[in-house]
Amino acid sequence: MNQLQISLSYEWQSVFLREKVEYVFPMAISPFMRTKYRIPAIFRWSIYKRVPEDRKTVYIGEAQELCPKRLYGYLNPSTTQQANKKINAEFREYLKEKLTIKLDICDIQEIKFGETVMDRESLSDKYTRRLIVGAMIVEHKQRGFIIKDL
Repeated sequence: MNQLQISLSYEWQSVFLREKVEYVFPMAISPFMRTKYRIPAIFRWSIYKRVPEDRKTVYIGEAQELCPKRLYGYLNPSTTQQANKKINAEFREYLKEKLTIKLDICDIQEIKFGETVMDRESLSDKYTRRLIVGAMIVEHKQRGFIIKDL
């Protein structure tokens, strides 16, 4: 019998519009964001009423380049981007309900995949990102979150 153990050390961190100003949908992409978040990433949109701690609905996804490519697609979906159009419409409905939509990025400290130790640079591989997204979805479901599909 084969066995593969996977371990992930991470921390969710707020995405910032600029120094000390957290990004929330639908703010425009800032020059600060274009520089800081032009990276492969695991990200999470959290939808909440008053404070992030009351959030129970999340969207978890991955991107080869979080900003500006992926984020721009959610803000300004083209006619061919059906999934992005759906997300944009759902987010706009949340805004009508006076909900906040906050963006977080998963700061990976270490990934152990069997005997192999990887770091955040491993996120350039789409299969590594997808593995982590799957794990994050399962973990959030176990904690009682409603997971929306990206």
